[in-house]
Amino acid sequence: MIPRVLLVEDNISDIELVQTAFAESDISIELILARDGDVAISEIERRAGDAATRPILTLLDLNLPRASGLVVLGRIRSIAAYNTMPVVILSTSNYPVDRDRALAAGANDYLVKPTRFEDLLTIVKGLDQRWLKANRG
Repeated sequence: MIPRVLLVEDNISDIELVQTAFAESDISIELILARDGDVAISEIERRAGDAATRPILTLLDLNLPRASGLVVLGRIRSIAAYNTMPVVILSTSNYPVDRDRALAAGANDYLVKPTRFEDLLTIVKGLDQRWLKANRG
């Protein structure tokens, strides 16, 4: 079974970079895309009752149109079906207060978006090792 990853990101360039990084790393995933917080919440709620369509990992930006990343994270953590699903914040913010808030709200990790593609490849490979392989089927 190909793992599903929910990417909650509004920046099209960042979306394309993440897609390319997974492809270039030979990591097969089904990417579920939500370009704002409200769409992310709808996807999460819609898939909660069906284990076959639920993501096994969420990559979540903090600064989103409509509902913020922290609101989305709160909704994820309020649904029992997602109790064990890892949520990794992938944000441009390197402010400690943002990191602390996200981790306190239930994020499993907080990563700052890199400026170099090579560093994004390293992040994606780490996500695969830490979260995807550990949570498959």
